[in-house]
Amino acid sequence: MPASDVLIYYLDDDSRVIVRPSGTEPKLKCYYEIHDEIGDGESFEAADARGNAALDALVAHLEAAVPWGAEISITPGALGEACSLDASDDASVIFKEAFSIAYGTTTVEMGVGGSIPFVAAFEAAYPNASILLTGVMDPTSQIHAPNESQSLSDLESGILGEAIALRMLAGLPPKR
Repeated sequence: MPASDVLIYYLDDDSRVIVRPSGTEPKLKCYYEIHDEIGDGESFEAADARGNAALDALVAHLEAAVPWGAEISITPGALGEACSLDASDDASVIFKEAFSIAYGTTTVEMGVGGSIPFVAAFEAAYPNASILLTGVMDPTSQIHAPNESQSLSDLESGILGEAIALRMLAGLPPKR
């Protein structure tokens, strides 16, 4: 694994604190990722309000705890609108089958829905479209982290899975 000047702290609740120097200025940049799940029977709006309250509390704490006369500037990141995708439509079923063929194992749905910013906007603009996000990674990939990696064999299987799915969507038999 390549050396990195980034520190990543994983917290008990799956939130992360990422600390790195700026590449162009004499300052540190910190990224806080707050992870929280919607509770059983809880509405999205209530969970969203709870998440925003946690973010507000974090910002208030950071502003109150600046040591040694240091300056702090907090810019809350863009929050993606959360959405939940239906993975039972025909295209999703075909993609699951194709990935099972390509990987030689049963597919797994992970994190159905999410907050990738364009997904909710796309869903709103095209309400009848099938939206399927695929991700190719192994347990050590660290996707979107400074030390992100990719297994070439997993990438090959992912490309094969998508090719098989496109074949099946075109009405042709799956072929490995």
